[in-house]
Amino acid sequence: MLFVIISVAIQLALAIHALKTNRNPVWVIIIGFVPILGCLAYIFVELMPGRPGSRSGQHPPKKMRHSRESEQAFKAALDNVELADTVSNRMKLAEQYLLREQFQDAKEQYEKCLAGFNKTDPTLMLGLATADFGLTNYAQVIATLEALKAANPDFKSQEGHLIYARALEHSGNISAAIHEYEALIKYYTSPEPTCRFALLLKANGDVERANDLFMKVVNYSENAGRQYNYLNEEWVTLAKREISR
Repeated sequence: MLFVIISVAIQLALAIHALKTNRNPVWVIIIGFVPILGCLAYIFVELMPGRPGSRSGQHPPKKMRHSRESEQAFKAALDNVELADTVSNRMKLAEQYLLREQFQDAKEQYEKCLAGFNKTDPTLMLGLATADFGLTNYAQVIATLEALKAANPDFKSQEGHLIYARALEHSGNISAAIHEYEALIKYYTSPEPTCRFALLLKANGDVERANDLFMKVVNYSENAGRQYNYLNEEWVTLAKREISR
């Protein structure tokens, strides 16, 4: 009885794996109808490194696959706008332009969307501000985000808040930037604003407070899990480097 339960569990696990990783759907049939041999064949052909059918031996590196996927997503977004010129389709195309750092193209798409009923749509306004930030149009970023807040007082976005603080910093409004960074570091889910704030303080002579902030990032990372440190490696590394100087 125990053997049957274990066998069924292995079958289900491998069948789910085959579906989720886009293997040939025939594998699900083989695993289901030829339990032991089917499972062994799937493991040998698909999962063992270097085998003819395995992902490691057959497919290009992950980075190349992601690049191919992003190209497909971009082409699909272009095609969808050609098929149906809707705000939703243009917004998705603008998002693809942002991912490709084609900020002027993204800006043009957002501007086309921000009309009529969607003139004060917060997601579109945030997208436009993001594109302008990429174009270093900092005064426009500030104006757009302040208009967003006025039109949508309940809208919250930590990314938008960070862009606003950075735009203020780049515009030379240091006191306002410090005020925004102080608010950001209380709730932001990564150490990015803390490190950016510390760099700003250090550049303006407040080295002691800057080092205190860098130390907080390092201390937190030492007690955080592996996933946190993986996702925030850039900022944790920066904080460690700044403390050691």
